[in-house]
Amino acid sequence: MNKVEINQISSVLEKYNTKEKPVIITRNGQPVAAMFPLEENIDLETFSLSIDQKFIEIIEQSRKSQQEEGRIFLDEI
Repeated sequence: MNKVEINQISSVLEKYNTKEKPVIITRNGQPVAAMFPLEENIDLETFSLSIDQKFIEIIEQSRKSQQEEGRIFLDEI
């Protein structure tokens, strides 16, 4: 994994290749973001939802409800 200061990110982005390892972006040595390659043909909506904490919580709640009660009501989602 590479680390790069935020003020150097432009040069890193110009050279970034999708086969590279993730890059940790730092500000004053502290991590603030991560950049990593995406799979080819990834659906951006699916990707966005997969990292949305509120959406993940809704899915987990629905799965738990289904296991415990065997049902999921739309108005509960």
